[in-house]
Amino acid sequence: MAKYIKCGTSVFHIPSEEIMKIEAAHGSDSCTVTYISGQTVVGTISLADAAAATALVDSLYATLVQCINAGPDASGAIVNKDAIFTAVT
Repeated sequence: MAKYIKCGTSVFHIPSEEIMKIEAAHGSDSCTVTYISGQTVVGTISLADAAAATALVDSLYATLVQCINAGPDASGAIVNKDAIFTAVT
C-alpha cells in the first residue's frame, strides 16, 4: 500500500495504512481521518458547501483504493488526487 494519500493540492498528506473512516465537514472546514487505533488526523481545508465536503470524502476514499491497489512496492509514494472538489459550487 502506498504510504500517503494527498488531500487537495499540497494541503496535507496523511498516512494511508489502517485508515478506518474519513469525514469532512463544511461547517468547520475540516477533514478528519480516523485510524483503527482510534487516533485521528485533522486537516483544515476550505470547503464551499456540504456537497464539496462529500466530494472530498469520496475522492479521498478513491485515492485510498488506489493506494491499496498500488501494493507494497509503492510504499513511500504519494498518490495525487488534484482538484478534488473545485468543480463543486
